[in-house]
Amino acid sequence: MIDTIKLVKILERPLPYGIVKWQSFKTNEKSVTSGVINPTAEDRRRSIYKPNVTYYERPMPGGGYRYEIGIEVSLPKLHFGNNFEELTEADYKAVVKGIKRSLRSMGFSHAVVADISNFGVRKVDFCKNIRYTDGTTVATVIGNLAKADISKVYDVQKTDFRNGGKILHIHTNSQDIAFYDKISDLEQAKRTERRAKDRTPSYCQYNLLKSLDEERKRCRLAVLRYEVRLNGKDKIQSALDTAGIKTPLTFKGIFKQEVAKAILLQNLDKIMAKVPNSELLEETPENLLIDILAEGKNKRPKDVFARLGFELAVNSVGDLRKFRTLIDENFQKDAWRRLAKDYLTRPSKSQLRALLKLREEVEMG
Repeated sequence: MIDTIKLVKILERPLPYGIVKWQSFKTNEKSVTSGVINPTAEDRRRSIYKPNVTYYERPMPGGGYRYEIGIEVSLPKLHFGNNFEELTEADYKAVVKGIKRSLRSMGFSHAVVADISNFGVRKVDFCKNIRYTDGTTVATVIGNLAKADISKVYDVQKTDFRNGGKILHIHTNSQDIAFYDKISDLEQAKRTERRAKDRTPSYCQYNLLKSLDEERKRCRLAVLRYEVRLNGKDKIQSALDTAGIKTPLTFKGIFKQEVAKAILLQNLDKIMAKVPNSELLEETPENLLIDILAEGKNKRPKDVFARLGFELAVNSVGDLRKFRTLIDENFQKDAWRRLAKDYLTRPSKSQLRALLKLREEVEMG
């Protein structure tokens, strides 16, 4: 339930030059020296995921310098090679070893990475992938979440609801909350990563697309991604305080299931409380169509819309006996029997069920 994290350590002395192969290393007019190292073209070609590392030497007002190293990494991508799978606390030791191994391969010494568990956290994304295999589409779930009136819950700066309903991004003063179609986003990243919602490189998981396509054909798979992104020490601390969580702002302190679940649930509950559930239960043409599609019984478009027409006609007439009389008087004598066999079982209310599944999955961790 934790994905991207930025870890920071204040060093006692500057990093020795010439050991790390910095892609950029320069000093600006304010005497601030900065170094950057990112995954290389060769890493991308071989689908090897590595962290992004920054280094700063800043002059201090009283003399001397402040030396700081920052490591930004998608933990599941480093550990699993993708972020469709999710980490648990049981993975912590292996994740720490993986970060150290990756940094050592980039030229950083053991002394720099030895106490990585105690590195400070300056940015963290908590997340949950919700898999639907019942015909529910991500656009439907996001569309319903977008109906929530959250103006009195959050100090909203901007809300993005776009890409055919596949993205809902809520920008607030303290955090970013995102819901998006995880499979569609991976497809978008393969075309151009700059337009993807996943903010860390996805080249390591492009190989998943083929297996995901095959799974979608078997079980109508859809994957909703839910993220709460906290950027900055003060914002992280504020979110923890609001959720009633007391833990140090260190890698070890933040890598806890209870922390991720508390942050995710707190925000999800605020949003879901403002979704007008009564609208999801109304038998509007749109809601009926979504419910019929979710059943998956009608494979061809004309069958889907024949079923929709039947439901709308029943609703319009109101009295089922009157509706049957209309059928009996205008069609062959077995017409009602055939219609009743195919259509008389009403489609279930899938939209509210899909939202409840979202919350249940987050609750379960």
